[in-house]
Amino acid sequence: MLTKLMLIRFISLFLLAIVPIIAQSSLQASIDELLAEAEQALAKDRLTSPIDDNAFDRYQAVLLLDKGNERAAMGIRNIVERYMAMSQSKLKRGDFNAARKLLVIVVKINGENAMTRQQTEAIQSAELKWRQSLLALSKNDKKPVAPIPRDQTIFHLDPRSLSKRSRFIIDQLFALGLRVQETREYVLIYARNDAEGRWIYQQMRKASNGYRMRGNIKRHKKPRVVLEPPLES
Repeated sequence: MLTKLMLIRFISLFLLAIVPIIAQSSLQASIDELLAEAEQALAKDRLTSPIDDNAFDRYQAVLLLDKGNERAAMGIRNIVERYMAMSQSKLKRGDFNAARKLLVIVVKINGENAMTRQQTEAIQSAELKWRQSLLALSKNDKKPVAPIPRDQTIFHLDPRSLSKRSRFIIDQLFALGLRVQETREYVLIYARNDAEGRWIYQQMRKASNGYRMRGNIKRHKKPRVVLEPPLES
């Protein structure tokens, strides 16, 4: 049974393909109009959404009218390539869930192939490596480091724990350092004074295995660590 969303998409696709034919006498004119709309949506990164105005559905509508249309086939290949590039970008940043979701879209559009299998293996391998690193023990305690969510970029630091240099805050910063080692993210440290900022940096760097973190320290009454996308090399 079709889900409500699938039914809406099917009706939209049907209307995209059929209504222009009714409204116009020329089949080619209808195809040209759909292609123009598809390419406009593609240029604006409306790849598969919104449901009523995206490039993929319009290319699909063209192929319903003209099965061998090369521009439509090329358009769909371009969409696949964009989603693959976005998935690879998310993987490099360590956002495994986002990388996997984008890959699912590719498989829905284009089916499974050697390229998608290779990306799946790359995501699984990187995620396993990350999880193993999170099990590393801090040098001063035998408790495993708490996991750091990959979709989180702002990490507030408890002021009292920070003032006491507590084990909780040391483990939190150690885990952040492990993440930055993998993702190469740019680190912004907000601290109440310069000495506190340097201490935060030092705790994160203990986990970085020699990697020199790139970032900056700023004064702020609310201490926190903000991770931003890596700087261009």
